[in-house]
Amino acid sequence: MVGKWAFITVWLLIMLIVFGYTIGDKTERGLFGALLGLLVFLGVYVIYFGVAFLWTRWQPVFPQCDQCKKSENYKTEESIKDGFRYRCGCGSQYLYVKDSSGAVKFSGLLPENEIRSYMKRSRFGRWKLEDEG
Repeated sequence: MVGKWAFITVWLLIMLIVFGYTIGDKTERGLFGALLGLLVFLGVYVIYFGVAFLWTRWQPVFPQCDQCKKSENYKTEESIKDGFRYRCGCGSQYLYVKDSSGAVKFSGLLPENEIRSYMKRSRFGRWKLEDEG
């Protein structure tokens, strides 16, 4: 996956430098145009990744585990209907289920395969305890 994004990034950089060089060539400032293309690329790159960074802070993919309080060590156990079963590094299991409106429920899975309500979020909302409403 990283290779795909690296390819797209390099391709975009080359295209913007060529575009900038072409614009610069029309105005008889070829190198200036290439630098302009590079600056446009860097601006777009910084804005895109800045927005992506802020979005993941606003709406993380997973809530914190209710046992170890970490949100970054979930591993996919299996695919289920409309979602996935995840296991945290501490051993807790969760069901991640998305409905047709884009809302997501993150429920705890007890050892007896009972489902315990835990967290939910709307399509653009933040994670909340399910009993908070």
